[in-house]
Amino acid sequence: MRKTSLRGADYDIKPLRRELKRLFGDTTLGQLKKRVLISAFDLDDEKPDPAKRTWKPKLFHNFPGPNNDRAFLSADVGLYTCAAPTYFPSVDGFTDGGVYASNPAMCALAQTQDSRYLPPSIDDVLLLSIGTGTSLQYIKGKSHDWGYAQWVKPLINLMLDGTAGIADYSMQPDSKRAVPSSRTRVSRWDDGPYG
Repeated sequence: MRKTSLRGADYDIKPLRRELKRLFGDTTLGQLKKRVLISAFDLDDEKPDPAKRTWKPKLFHNFPGPNNDRAFLSADVGLYTCAAPTYFPSVDGFTDGGVYASNPAMCALAQTQDSRYLPPSIDDVLLLSIGTGTSLQYIKGKSHDWGYAQWVKPLINLMLDGTAGIADYSMQPDSKRAVPSSRTRVSRWDDGPYG
């Protein structure tokens, strides 16, 4: 059940945790039959030196080779990537990777071509990108002398749509970019103006 609050997440994470545990059980990323890359955001890298401590993007993957995340439980990583700020509480110090990669197709493609992981030919890569929605939103007018109060509502969507849009643009095949010929993006449409 959704609750709307200025303090605390809208949804309880427990039902989602229960469902992911039911689906994946104790399966680790390394036990999955296909290679995966899952975006999350690490809220604190916990470096011992406070001058170097920071937050950072985290791409969980099960590719064979160095620095993989094959030992992580699939259900846990599913929770990390689902923990969208304001909707769900963060989990184990992670939140949804959509804060930096709302369309992680470019991240996935880069991972497949990383020489540390025995990259396949670009022609052998099949990429399915499933979105949560394409915004049909806009801001009317040509000049906006807005402050924080006016920008707060559209700004988050504007930034998320911008990063998703540039990833989608970068994945369009042309003669200058090496992108998989077997690439599909699936997303629904949302609409509504701001302003």
